Amino acid sequence: MYLLKLSLDHPEIGEEEVKQLLKPKNLSKIANFLIADIDDLKYCSRLAYIHSVYEILFTANDENLRLKTSFHNWSKYKGSFAVRCSDKNIEREIALLIYNQIKKSRKPNVNLEKPDNKFEVIQLGSKYYLAKHVLDTDKSYLEHFGRHRPAKHPTTMDPKLSRACINLTGLTEGNLLDLFCGSGGILIEAGFLGFKVTGYDLDKYVLNKAKINLKFYKIKNATLEVKDALKIDKKFDTVVTDLPYGKSTKLFERTLLSLYNKFFKIIKKYVKNKIVVILPSNINYKPPHFKVIKKFTFYLNKSLSKKVYLLQ
Repeated sequence: MYLLKLSLDHPEIGEEEVKQLLKPKNLSKIANFLIADIDDLKYCSRLAYIHSVYEILFTANDENLRLKTSFHNWSKYKGSFAVRCSDKNIEREIALLIYNQIKKSRKPNVNLEKPDNKFEVIQLGSKYYLAKHVLDTDKSYLEHFGRHRPAKHPTTMDPKLSRACINLTGLTEGNLLDLFCGSGGILIEAGFLGFKVTGYDLDKYVLNKAKINLKFYKIKNATLEVKDALKIDKKFDTVVTDLPYGKSTKLFERTLLSLYNKFFKIIKKYVKNKIVVILPSNINYKPPHFKVIKKFTFYLNKSLSKKVYLLQ
């Protein structure tokens, strides 16, 4: 069993990422943590709205925390250790108990800066979880924000959200299509996660920005085409895309609702897995031809919020 610490922004997206990507046998939520029964941690590091992952060693209440700590086999954890707890008195007590137990078999090695084993006492409600830190999730997407790219674009998507949307599909590899790719935000994150990516856009100027950005980040297995999204002619494993919503779109001759309806009718023929589609929240629209698994509202600024749809 594992504890997964949720990001404070959009924890509901983080929870769904875990469900779709890790497929836990059991999952529950307490405060800003998920408790999950997970067989394979291989893809944990790519979760966008999860901060850290901990292995649960045991649970206790205030009455038996110290007793359980004393009887746990701490000697099996080789190398140095450190203990962390928001309550510093408890932190010192537990650290001393672990130290004394290890001392029975070998000389304890405490390293507060870079321990081989970081144990955390996490209090959730009336219960304590004594857990071993396993990993912090990959935060490399912080270097992929629009301001860091050589070819900038004002409407580029938050890379953290892009990564989460890809995870929501539940796929860990395959052919991913963004039919309105713009300057390549979604494609960049999908490329880093190991997908073969394809981007369509009618705007040659902005598509060239995507080409520059993908080259800058050394994203391989990428294809860019000046192409109408409604003229898709081959199958893909999944689609993750931010549908056009403003005056800037070159599809001005079609109304947005007409475009959306045609899009969903066509895309169902070419994608067999879950897809993620982002729509402006000010448009009252339900995607046809697909089952809505989850819907999230993502606030961007005072004048714009978006709805993230996970569709089957």
